[in-house]
Amino acid sequence: MTSFMAQLSSAERDKLIRSGTKVTYRSGETLMWEGEYGNHVLVIDSGDVKIVKRGVDGKEHLLNICGTGELVGEIACVEENGRRSASVIAQSSVAAIRIAKEAFVAFLHDHPALWLGIVRRVTGLLRAAEGQSDKKKIRVVRAVATLTDRYANGTRGAVVPGTQDMIAGFAHVSPVTAQRVLADLKAWKLAFSQHGKVVVPCVRCLRVAADTAMSTQIYGQIIIGCGGTGVCPQR
Repeated sequence: MTSFMAQLSSAERDKLIRSGTKVTYRSGETLMWEGEYGNHVLVIDSGDVKIVKRGVDGKEHLLNICGTGELVGEIACVEENGRRSASVIAQSSVAAIRIAKEAFVAFLHDHPALWLGIVRRVTGLLRAAEGQSDKKKIRVVRAVATLTDRYANGTRGAVVPGTQDMIAGFAHVSPVTAQRVLADLKAWKLAFSQHGKVVVPCVRCLRVAADTAMSTQIYGQIIIGCGGTGVCPQR
């Protein structure tokens, strides 16, 4: 998904940045709290943040990871008296532009075409949430593929920073289920976990596998990946 700032012209980016103030956060610091009123948005200038929501079980569930150029907190700001639906936590040192709700809404009114980008982002998040309501094993495959899309940057392979527990939280399954599925993904040359990260040899193979699993609802029909070597059969 194209970042919010990438949708803007140079003049629009400069105008938006001037309307806010620069802020920094330490790794692990909470930038926004679930349930609080949304009185500002943040544009991530550098670093990564995770979007998390507390489940009925009291556990923290990962919804998304956002990085440079991406916008967070906009949903609560475009609603009247909107509250945060999730918390935003720094995964690394983060630099951002803090823009007050009034200034952000005024910017959108001056650039109405950008509302489409907001709608697309919200739609994407809703589709991701819907996708995670399928069978548990399929949810894990899709969760890994979704996170991989965030870190691929056009490369054949990708490395997703995160543990099996994080994948389990994102897919809303138990750590045991996530562990079993990751073992299957390794056997199928699609992905393998390694010291707090998940290595994906071929992003295309994993994405096709995830899309196939979602469309057929049959986990056993998942493809065997190319392992990141030779000519990828999915290209």
